[in-house]
Amino acid sequence: MAMAGSGRGDVAGLPATGRLRDMHRRIQERLAQAGLAAQERSQILDTHAAVLLHRFDVLEKEDHFELLHPSRTLLILLDDCGVVDADVLSAAASIESEHVALRVAPANEIARAVPLPDAGDELLERLVVAGPEIRLIALAERLDHARHLHLRAAAAWPAFHDAMCAIYAPVARRTHPRLEERFDHWCDMFGRRFLGAAGSI
Repeated sequence: MAMAGSGRGDVAGLPATGRLRDMHRRIQERLAQAGLAAQERSQILDTHAAVLLHRFDVLEKEDHFELLHPSRTLLILLDDCGVVDADVLSAAASIESEHVALRVAPANEIARAVPLPDAGDELLERLVVAGPEIRLIALAERLDHARHLHLRAAAAWPAFHDAMCAIYAPVARRTHPRLEERFDHWCDMFGRRFLGAAGSI
């Protein structure tokens, strides 16, 4: 897929209107509000727009709930964690932990270092020893998937919930107070509402 950047954090292939364009504009505005320099915003936005285009090519529906996942990950990092590092935000936009077909090449070395759930038994250890920026990306990205878990097949719910509460929530407690709050709330809420049991937090 050809992705021609304009130098303004825009990509020629984005639709002129619709959810993709609206979200891309929202991220543009949020980055400007956060005080990032123009070059830093362009770096993040080029990655963001290219990733959205790839997801649209795969999902083929602008209203698919997975389409704007990278955008929502960025907003968690910006709004909940106050992250304003361009390399960290670019990396976060390129991370996809759940669906192999939606993955793109990591944006940078930071993205390559983010542990994914397919690390298996080593996942918790890799998250614990990772640097704080790596943990923030992994946690924010996984939190957005969790927030939309109810839209996926119910067969996937128990294992996902178990990993969130046993692995990601403890890491969140070591990483950021707002993420700790959000993970603990999600584990409890999803367990009660969708699994009929108290969340293990």
